[in-house]
Amino acid sequence: MKTNHVGLGLAAVLFLSVLGCHSGIKQVVNSAPAAVTPLPDPIAPSDPTGTPKPTGAPFFVSQLLKFHVPWPTVIEVAVDGFIMREQPQGCGDEGCYIVLSNTEAPSGQANFVIQVFPPAYKRRANKLEFEVTDVSVNPSLKGEMLASKPLRLIMIEALGPVLGGPPNPASVPGTPEFAALHDGGFFDFIGLSSQQDADAYYQAIDPTGSKKTLKLWKSVNGFNPNDDTLDDAKAVYFNGGDLGFGRSMHMKKKPNGDIAYYVSNYPTVEDARRGTNLIATVAMDHSPGPQGGSRFTKFYVYNNVGDGAIVSSADLDGNGQKFVPKLCIICHSGAAGSTGAGDVGARFLPFDLASFQYSSVGGFGRSDQEAEFKKLNAGILDTSKSAATEGLIQAWYGGASLPQPAQISDAVPAGWSGHDDLYLRVVKTSCRGCHITRNSPVDFASFTSFDAKSGSAETFACSTRNMPHAKVTYQRFWLQRLSGPGGPTDQVGLLKQAGLSGWSSSDPCPN
Repeated sequence: MKTNHVGLGLAAVLFLSVLGCHSGIKQVVNSAPAAVTPLPDPIAPSDPTGTPKPTGAPFFVSQLLKFHVPWPTVIEVAVDGFIMREQPQGCGDEGCYIVLSNTEAPSGQANFVIQVFPPAYKRRANKLEFEVTDVSVNPSLKGEMLASKPLRLIMIEALGPVLGGPPNPASVPGTPEFAALHDGGFFDFIGLSSQQDADAYYQAIDPTGSKKTLKLWKSVNGFNPNDDTLDDAKAVYFNGGDLGFGRSMHMKKKPNGDIAYYVSNYPTVEDARRGTNLIATVAMDHSPGPQGGSRFTKFYVYNNVGDGAIVSSADLDGNGQKFVPKLCIICHSGAAGSTGAGDVGARFLPFDLASFQYSSVGGFGRSDQEAEFKKLNAGILDTSKSAATEGLIQAWYGGASLPQPAQISDAVPAGWSGHDDLYLRVVKTSCRGCHITRNSPVDFASFTSFDAKSGSAETFACSTRNMPHAKVTYQRFWLQRLSGPGGPTDQVGLLKQAGLSGWSSSDPCPN
């Protein structure tokens, strides 16, 4: 069954989770975007690092940049991808920055002028990358809640030998990296599927085309295509933990035990609530294959036109189209080899309510939807779940029979007893989202299993820089500043002090 690519024109959004393999987009900045304007005559305040320019040596002081975003906006600046600040200026081992002006314009925009200085040992060619996302207009969001709504300025090494001053965003050839040393994009850790792989996968799971549109898929799986009030469960939320989309999630279980979920994705949670500006829909069903037999999990991606035609690929990170099924199983687990009869061994991801954000409109807050989310999580227990997923859902709801009506978001699995801080502040936010679908020890279901893989984790996080492997999660891992008296101020620092056999306090991992 031939399918088309999905091309979705919403700037600065990326996603991969709960129903994974989700269609989304990110606009890569190959030249200065309209909202970012290099000033022709940079002001040159004193270098706050206090390092004089060596005679005849390359010296980087950023060009001043002026840009505007919706007011009010908290400015977050990342220097070499390792620091996040919310103050008008700041310095650290990683460098310094100054917000020279921040004013509210009559148009309701916030105008910023920023100058950035790298540390002395990095005085060499650099380039700048800018990304502006407008996830929510809620001005009360602060700190971590803004991690998915940043105005970000990232300084990284230039691709070309441009010395003596920063190239502006339009003057450096090539695609800017997301952050320091991470230039390959995401979703490729297990390799990439091809168009032929995607066609073969869809042919294996739906040889007759009975699910070639979303409307047909809904009918086959017991949904009423025209009335979602008949769904077994549904919820609206914003996935601020790893993808950055407003979502409308739906579930239906048939009398024969087959169960299916679909999620329609939107730019914001308010779009999801209203059903406006649909981007794409991703569906998963747990049912026998076309030839019968045991149930297994299958993926489908549908576009936003008419009845929703099935599509085979999406550009999720600005580095080109990537195809199902590997685009899906990178987070949902499964075999990375052939598609075979369509059963790649994939699994559903549980719904982590603490990682979501919610509408302030009555009926759509977290407390308003707790019962629906509990049904969504309980449904996952009727699929081919991992042991770690089952254990987490039971911990969230107080036991095997799920007696608690509301999710206990700070529940710590028994295997992590005595290591609560590491689990809640690092593993929960930066690892669990995808690893929970794996088998032990890669499921990180206990401190012992995490410690067994800590050496590999240190390599993937600090050396190859390809973990965490979804953009918002990666961003939070490096940029989040931990609060609390004493102790590490970031996730890397916490990992260094956690007593892990493969990750010591002396490991050269920037933080």
